[in-house]
Amino acid sequence: MPKALWDVREKAAFINLAKAKADLTRDPPFYSLSMTNLFGLIPDPSRRVYHGADYVSGLPRSIADACALYHALFPVVSVCEIIHNPLVLTRPGEMSRSDGLVENLGLAAASASPVELDAFLVALLGGEPSSRHFLRVGAEVFGGWDSSTFPALPEEVAARLHAHLDTEGEGT
Repeated sequence: MPKALWDVREKAAFINLAKAKADLTRDPPFYSLSMTNLFGLIPDPSRRVYHGADYVSGLPRSIADACALYHALFPVVSVCEIIHNPLVLTRPGEMSRSDGLVENLGLAAASASPVELDAFLVALLGGEPSSRHFLRVGAEVFGGWDSSTFPALPEEVAARLHAHLDTEGEGT
């Protein structure tokens, strides 16, 4: 943890502001959301050592550990946004990543539970939350999620996002 954050741990709330990213060219797709954002606060120029020997279990465990640390020391609210920044949604075999940009989506989601927030966003982006290792490990630490409680998207946002996700008729 950066020293500046350690010094204010008992005096401040922590707002974890993350930009949602999705790379659907990977199998399985890669999602960088609120939990991954806290992993990015490890004060080391190279975080590769924190990925662990086994990418499938090592990295998700490190992501959950980073989240647990911040949640133990601060009241944390996670916000994940896709307001103005482009969200990259590409398919395997596409030549240009710029073809997969959804810009100015105007979406922000927030929760005190990073696992619920990220599970909602994975589902929103066409993935299956229970298939993601970082969410399964996060659920061990923070508790799971109930997909039936996920809010509906405003119609305009849903139409723009799903039109792009369905471009090739493939699910993720």
